[in-house]
Amino acid sequence: MDLFEKMTNIKGINKDFLIQEAILNTKQELKNLTEERTCKIYNTLFFKKMVSQHIPARLINTLDLGFCYEHVFVIIPSTTLMGGGYTLVDLTFSQFKSFKGFEKLIKQGYQ
Repeated sequence: MDLFEKMTNIKGINKDFLIQEAILNTKQELKNLTEERTCKIYNTLFFKKMVSQHIPARLINTLDLGFCYEHVFVIIPSTTLMGGGYTLVDLTFSQFKSFKGFEKLIKQGYQ
């Protein structure tokens, strides 16, 4: 556990489990909603679940990054899902079917 993780996770909560559980719960709640053009709905609901569990997360809008299109996704700092660094969560990434190397993001909702 790095210093940031120790400071933000005083209770020692298994963030990886909570992330995976929130992904499943979000998908279950929105199971009747298509994933195409609903990134704000899916990823904002997931983001709110993270905030309610006191897990630091950021809701990112590609317009804020200077792109000419809008897409919303979540990044979560310093989790062990990827061995540290950041975890990218995008529950609607499957709508972009042609991206190689993002199979885990498409299947599981995070990478």
